Amino acid sequence: NQMYSDGLQQLAGVDDDYDAWDVLFHYFNIEHGKGDVGYQPGEKISIKINMNNGYSGPYTSEYDDVDANPYVVKALLRQLRDVVGVAEEDITVYDASRKLMNWFYNRAYYEEYPADPLVPEFSDVHFVDMFGGAEGREQVVASDERVYFAAGSCAYRTLPTVVTEADYMINMPITKRHVYDRVTLAGKNWFGTWMEDVYSVHDYHTMGFSQMGNPAPQVDLVAHGSSSRVISSR
Repeated sequence: NQMYSDGLQQLAGVDDDYDAWDVLFHYFNIEHGKGDVGYQPGEKISIKINMNNGYSGPYTSEYDDVDANPYVVKALLRQLRDVVGVAEEDITVYDASRKLMNWFYNRAYYEEYPADPLVPEFSDVHFVDMFGGAEGREQVVASDERVYFAAGSCAYRTLPTVVTEADYMINMPITKRHVYDRVTLAGKNWFGTWMEDVYSVHDYHTMGFSQMGNPAPQVDLVAHGSSSRVISSR
């Protein structure tokens, strides 16, 4: 929690968490033609996390691969609810192409895990994944909006309503090395934002390494209109 507070204040250049969020929301809204206003009650915020390794096995699977840290997510949720004043029902944590495994969900959702009894900390926050096949997890719903790609064999991918209906989006990447031997930072975290599989987009991803001047799918994702909702990539 302290690390998140420190980073937030340093980003905004102020010494108070509420003031830091206010700076970010005002700056974002001015830049996107929404006026010199901060966060307004009822506005929806979607948080894209990286659960890249939650693609197979049951929700009870546990593994040593690196995915989203539930305690970092908890720190953000506490900031949004307790500092900004966002209602829990207006917050969504999601990965549209993966499962939010039990090991992550339980630690993010409950005050303490394991514990007896288990006490929910974020009972009204939406946790959304590809299948919605476990307690507390909702399944993504397709919208009519698509991301079209400039190259590769995959023409487009469909965005879910957690993206298209959000007023703000927060990109929470994991800054780890990718299997294709590149660091993709916040860009590739958007791969889990669409409804369909991610594998057929990888050939486009590798084209950017081998052909000078060729774009990458991250370019198309960032250029898409939905990126105008991204208030932070941290």
